[in-house]
Amino acid sequence: MRTSAAAEELVEGVRTLADIVYVPMRDSVARMEWTDRGWVLYIDTDSSHEDRCWAMAGVLRLLTSRSAEPVCTIPRQGIRLVR
Repeated sequence: MRTSAAAEELVEGVRTLADIVYVPMRDSVARMEWTDRGWVLYIDTDSSHEDRCWAMAGVLRLLTSRSAEPVCTIPRQGIRLVR
């Protein structure tokens, strides 16, 4: 789940449930909003493929749960492995 192909496959899965918009975002990998046209998912253009996979997995869980409860994540500093 760390390749661009895996990230794009997950995005295509979400695309059936929400409109996808790629935009630069300072402190987020993805943000989802409900509009009068339905769900819109904004994806950061500069995030890594691994981060996008993580975000898409969360989005798919949210969309398939059909929960009416609002969901919020708290921005945090990413953890990186340094060798």
